[in-house]
Amino acid sequence: MKLFDELKVLRRMFDLIEKEQTGCTCTFPKKLGISRGKLYNLLDELKDIGIIIKYCKKQKTFYFKDAIKIKVAAPIQILKADELSKINGGIYTSVHFFGQVLF
Repeated sequence: MKLFDELKVLRRMFDLIEKEQTGCTCTFPKKLGISRGKLYNLLDELKDIGIIIKYCKKQKTFYFKDAIKIKVAAPIQILKADELSKINGGIYTSVHFFGQVLF
């Protein structure tokens, strides 16, 4: 899965969990456009970083164990040479990406 697709899935996932509108364990992955196995892999990865997500059989929804709010953001910023010198203390460096100089 591509990076931006992963971010979209996480945003949607957190939104549905926060609203407690995930549906059952079969419905939730379909709402996210991923497999059930991928869902449980994501839940395990989130657990590893301290985000505990539980499932309520009675309400048939996933929920956050703790009262938390998660914001998924991926700021990507293109910096020009003059901006780089400000950040790097006056040292200009160029980055090569697959043989092309990016800056």
